[in-house]
Amino acid sequence: TFDEVWADFGNAGSGTLSGRILRLDRPLGLLELDNRFVARKRLFPEARERVGLNPPLLAWLISPEHRLFHQLWHASRDKWHKLSKDQQDALRGIGWQPGPRGNERDARG
Repeated sequence: TFDEVWADFGNAGSGTLSGRILRLDRPLGLLELDNRFVARKRLFPEARERVGLNPPLLAWLISPEHRLFHQLWHASRDKWHKLSKDQQDALRGIGWQPGPRGNERDARG
């Protein structure tokens, strides 16, 4: 069940998603466990409301070495199917490929 309040009603309430989760692999003779949930939509937090990164992590993220690694990671992932087999094998040799072998995916899945 999905309940959402929109438009003209202003801030009359937040959206909720509720339902039940049932195991598909249970024997039909057993009772169903009551697994209900309610998820409440929250407003997206402003950047100033978030916890900042700790200084060592921030320094690592903005370091030239990590930025180059990240750029190469995106470039190889986005063009994986256009790389030659030798280039793909070279990346596999250093322990990286975008997804399971034979089922690799690019940025768009």
